[in-house]
Amino acid sequence: MRTRAPDLDGLLCALVLAPGTYSRNRFFRMFEDPGARHARRRATHVRSVLRSLRDRGNPGEVLPDTDSTTLTEDVEISFEVPSIGMTRRTRLAPLELALVRYVLRVGSDALRAADKNEVEGSLARLAPI
Repeated sequence: MRTRAPDLDGLLCALVLAPGTYSRNRFFRMFEDPGARHARRRATHVRSVLRSLRDRGNPGEVLPDTDSTTLTEDVEISFEVPSIGMTRRTRLAPLELALVRYVLRVGSDALRAADKNEVEGSLARLAPI
């Protein structure tokens, strides 16, 4: 019996917020799908950005204050990582940017609400119908 593939944006959100929920060993067949493998790699990237921004102190300075629901292209962010003396520059898709701001709780009230709706809406698509 084949199961329905999960929503890839929802899978990305779940893997960023709670990485152990879809372990590769337990869900081996799901991660054979190229889309699921890509979502897993994206989640790893977003978690590494989150670690760096948490270490930095004030991530609100480097994250664009724009509504991710209106973005259609990737956004480039740049920040210093003082613990290793480097500057990191990376591109985030609109959902990835929303996830970062959602986790770090940065931005205006309206922006935080938009990010919350986008992230939680993606997660809701993982639930069985």
